[in-house]
Amino acid sequence: MKMILHVGFFFCAAAVGLAQTNFTPISNLNQSSAETIGIWNTQTLAVSFTTGNAATFLSAVSVSLANGGGGGVGHFNLSLYSDANGSPSSSLTTLGGNNTPTGAGIYTYTNASSLSLSTNTTYWIVASSLDSPNTAAYEWNLTFNPALDAGSFWALGVTKYNSGSGWNSAGAGVYQQFSVTVTNPIPPTTSISQPIVLTYQDSGFPFVLQQNSDLATTNWITVTNAILSGVISNQTVFILPPNARQMFYRLQLVP
Repeated sequence: MKMILHVGFFFCAAAVGLAQTNFTPISNLNQSSAETIGIWNTQTLAVSFTTGNAATFLSAVSVSLANGGGGGVGHFNLSLYSDANGSPSSSLTTLGGNNTPTGAGIYTYTNASSLSLSTNTTYWIVASSLDSPNTAAYEWNLTFNPALDAGSFWALGVTKYNSGSGWNSAGAGVYQQFSVTVTNPIPPTTSISQPIVLTYQDSGFPFVLQQNSDLATTNWITVTNAILSGVISNQTVFILPPNARQMFYRLQLVP
């Protein structure tokens, strides 16, 4: 997310606290379920998705599960993995939630870490269990419909399973049912004063200040010509040279 300012005149606005917005850029939970695929100690299941043009932070993943095998001793795990050559690669985070989802329903698993999701990048939701299929197999609903729910703008990937000998395709037209919720920070309000001083609240999110002499172009570059920059009393401060008056400025969220 961005906020653009033009320093060609004096402008000053009071800084406000940072707000956060949660939204769901991909979901197919509202599509009709067709079948299920089991998850147990010798079968791991995964589905991929690809992000869009904005860096975000993972908040939660929800999955649609059918009624499990019954026992459920608390060994169901859901994680987010990176991608390598079209298959899950390395675990990025283990999500927290119900480890014994034996009843049918939609279960939400949250992310406790500050995990950044990069732009235009493929990730995998991986479900696993230590339980045997005879005691407490878990079942993840799937649909044969590639359609996404209203409001989705990330890309749906494919389903794969691993029975111990590597990742294999679950077949064309098989889509596990899930949603991803992300947190995208709203840029903090920026104050501009004379001489040319730009300040904004140090929120902990990775915003950078960028500049461009022509708003009609895409030639945004990170500000490196500040006379002084740093964090003072929880405010990020940039003191800019006199020739900075005819510049456009924006805060850009980066991974």
